[in-house]
Amino acid sequence: MKLLVLLADSAQVAAGGKVHALGLGWNETVSPTPPMALVMFLESEPGERLDDEVRITGALVDGSGEPAQQKSLGALQFQTSLQVGADADRAIAVVNFGPGIPLEPGSYAWVLSAEEAGISSRVPFTVQSTAKS
Repeated sequence: MKLLVLLADSAQVAAGGKVHALGLGWNETVSPTPPMALVMFLESEPGERLDDEVRITGALVDGSGEPAQQKSLGALQFQTSLQVGADADRAIAVVNFGPGIPLEPGSYAWVLSAEEAGISSRVPFTVQSTAKS
C-alpha cells in the first residue's frame, strides 16, 4: 500500500471519490498560517485489497521531529478514517484546518500513519516569518 499526502489551501471529497482542491501542492507558508488541508490518497498494490475503513492518525512535528506544541492549542494531532470505494483499491480523505496556527518560522512536517496497514507518510513544509512580495 502507498499513502500519498499533499498540502492544499482547501479541499473536499465529492461523491464518487473526486477531490476538489485549491492551492494544491504547496510547501511554504507564513505564520499565523492561512487555512490548510491535507489531501490523502491510499492506494493498494496489485493483488492487495483494502479494508472497508482505514484509520489514519496525524501529528504536526517540528524540524527536529518533536511534536509541534502550541501555547493555546497544545500538540496538533488528528485522527480520521478513509472510506474504501466499491473497487477496493483506493481510498481518499481530506482534513481541513482553519487559519491562525501560530507557528514559529522554521521547518515542520505532518506525519501520518495507518498502523493497521503498516504504512506512513511525511509531508514537510517551511514557515516563513512574513509573506513574500
